[in-house]
Order: sequence, then structure tokens, then C-alpha cells
Amino acid sequence: MMQLQQVAQQWDTEIKSLEEQHLAAERIISDMNKTSATLKGLKDPDNEQDVMIPIGSGVYLEGKITNWQRIHVNVGSGTIVPKSLDEALELLDEQMKNYRGLIGEITKTIQDKVMQIQQIENELRKMQGNFGVAPET
Repeated sequence: MMQLQQVAQQWDTEIKSLEEQHLAAERIISDMNKTSATLKGLKDPDNEQDVMIPIGSGVYLEGKITNWQRIHVNVGSGTIVPKSLDEALELLDEQMKNYRGLIGEITKTIQDKVMQIQQIENELRKMQGNFGVAPET
């Protein structure tokens, strides 16, 4: 019985960790959606934009976007490459698709763990019930 309880507790801890990963992935997708909307707003070639450029520690510079035909994108491991606006949007869409897939996998894993915990709890109830019943003679 103790072993089953320990397994259930371990899975409960894993579920909490998976839920945190799920929330983090949702936040990333939300941020990517905002980035995508901003990039789509730049498609008008006559649309010169004033921007605040973060330089760190809550400090910003004022600037103007004068060339949005060349977007610099982090493609992983800190590697930044120039892309066209459409290529940057395609990359964001692909990354969002990957994160949605990850969220789906996390959700399925959580559901599987919850079902396994429920099975353990049912087994524990059966075991406890068996201990409370007098043996037949």
C-alpha cells in the first residue's frame, strides 16, 4: 500500500511540473501571437513606425522602423539571421504549431497520469476495504 501511495504522490508531482510547462508554452504562444500581429501591421510599406527599443534593465531608446523588409530572427541557440517579413511570419507560424503540438502532448500525458492515479486510488480503496472485512469461515 505504501508503495502505491508513493507512486501516486510522485505522479502528482510530475503532473504539477507538466502543468507549469503547459502554462509556459501557452505564454510563449501568446507572445508569438503578439509578435505576429505586430509584424503583420508592418506590411504597409508607407507605414513608418515610432518604437521603443529595449536595451536592458527597463531602459528604452526611441527609434523609427524604416526598413521592415529585413527582420532579424533568433532561429535557436542564440543564432540570429535576417529574414524577409513573410519568412519571419512563416517561422513564427511554424514555431507556434510546434508549441501547440507540445501542449497537446503535455495535455495527453497529464490525462494519462491522472487516470493512473485514479486507478491507484481505486486499488488502495479495495485494499483498505479488504482489511476492514472479517475473513469468512
